[in-house]
Amino acid sequence: MKKKHSFIYMYIVFTLVMILLTPMKMTYHSKADALKGYVVPAEGLWLREQPSGQTIIIMPCNQELDIIDTSHGVWYQVSTVINGVEYTGYAHSSYISIRQEGGTEVDPNSDYATQLSQMGFPSVYIPYLTALHEKHPSWIFQPVNTGLVWDSVIAGEKNRTSNNIKNTVQCTSANPNYNWRSKDVNYYASTNTWVPADGTTWFAASEALITYYLDPRTYLNEDYIFVFESLSYQQGAQTEQVVESILAGTFMSYATPEGETETYAQLIMRAAEESGVSPYHIASRIRQEMGTTAGVAALGTASNYPGIYNFYNIGAVDTSNGNPVLKGIEWAAGSGSYDRPWDTPSKSIIGGAKYLAKAYISYGQDTLYTQKFNVVYKNMLYAHQYMTNVQAPAAEGYSAKRAYAANGLMDSPFTFKIPVYLNMPESASVKPSPYENDDNGNNNQENVGNTTDNQGGSGEGGTSVSGIKGDLNGDGNVSALDIIRIQRMIVGLDAIDYVADLNGDGQVTALDIIKLQRHIVGLEALY
Repeated sequence: MKKKHSFIYMYIVFTLVMILLTPMKMTYHSKADALKGYVVPAEGLWLREQPSGQTIIIMPCNQELDIIDTSHGVWYQVSTVINGVEYTGYAHSSYISIRQEGGTEVDPNSDYATQLSQMGFPSVYIPYLTALHEKHPSWIFQPVNTGLVWDSVIAGEKNRTSNNIKNTVQCTSANPNYNWRSKDVNYYASTNTWVPADGTTWFAASEALITYYLDPRTYLNEDYIFVFESLSYQQGAQTEQVVESILAGTFMSYATPEGETETYAQLIMRAAEESGVSPYHIASRIRQEMGTTAGVAALGTASNYPGIYNFYNIGAVDTSNGNPVLKGIEWAAGSGSYDRPWDTPSKSIIGGAKYLAKAYISYGQDTLYTQKFNVVYKNMLYAHQYMTNVQAPAAEGYSAKRAYAANGLMDSPFTFKIPVYLNMPESASVKPSPYENDDNGNNNQENVGNTTDNQGGSGEGGTSVSGIKGDLNGDGNVSALDIIRIQRMIVGLDAIDYVADLNGDGQVTALDIIKLQRHIVGLEALY
């Protein structure tokens, strides 16, 4: 009997030991394996003991997190260190942005394509990234795993109603771009006419055009990769000289605003230091919004708000009466936040940079791409977007590239944060022809093309939508009408379009008119 009891006790002990030693299937990952994320809301995020439970601590905006369990529906189990103390608890997933997938070690001895795959880049991106790596081995590519399905992203960005137009395209008499306009919004089929979404030249963009500019592969080339550049300030690595290059050809180039003692470039450098935003991004954004010729927002001459400046057009809501700039000036005349009222150029430039930092970059929208297409701030997906111009990221990215190239900085160790979507098609999205019922074979299926400060040209100066160098109005001919087009740009009647930079000096000036004149009379070729 004793032996029997002893055997039973030994069996129980053995079973308990085996249970303790047997690995259990867990729903969480080790810290080394964890997803990395950060807190999005500017006001912080509650860390709770259990989902919907008691609050442990409020985690500040941008607090780094290890996401160790995602099996609780909308709640993530996370771990973080605040003031030297480690906390573990639960936080709502809508307010957490995931930096990139963890859990896969990158083998530095493997070929670069394999490394990209191990990092989490999909196979459809890898040919583009390996080509860029061969030319610029110092560049760093980081995947931003959005967790979003590609078709749902397109659906989220599509223009659906006239009072919620998310993406617009500029269409002028010279470049009407009928096939780039939406036929789902503000279109009347009976008369084949459109109603502008803003002013007289900005129309709701078509789904095909939106899809093209949404597709990250559109930008995975040397000219447009900078839409994914990290927009953080890097002290000592960013210079006033490059800022001046970005401002070249505008009213801000080597100029001092009225009433200030610093140049625009110097004010932008100070704004970068105070806000933590890249000065190159600030300069590109101001150039994009202000253009080449100073208007009322840059001069402080709005009749209703004299002495008020808004270099970023913040608050310039698109309206049917065509006065978004005045809406922005009204916003700048307010008080309380971001050093408002902006009654000096310096307050506008510096306060606007602080706005960019808090209102966008702190929410994970820290690239030109994600500021235009919000696919990272989960609480406001496809909203909370800085601009409606669907071509704006490409325009600003190309402007930054030109400045870097002009200053010999293309091999600097840039960091590019590239969104990754689920179920992307094998082939990259094709840019639709701007022509409706195009019977001439002009499909305009080159890469980004037609993308400049506001609308327009290709990465190679002088090549228009027709593919003919010097044909600036897209009519298929090079004539005096194209000279008029350049003149209108120079005097500020039309937006600067770098297809008009025929001599390749990075500016649109009278020298380009001379070159075009010589070509027309047969004295010089443009090729």
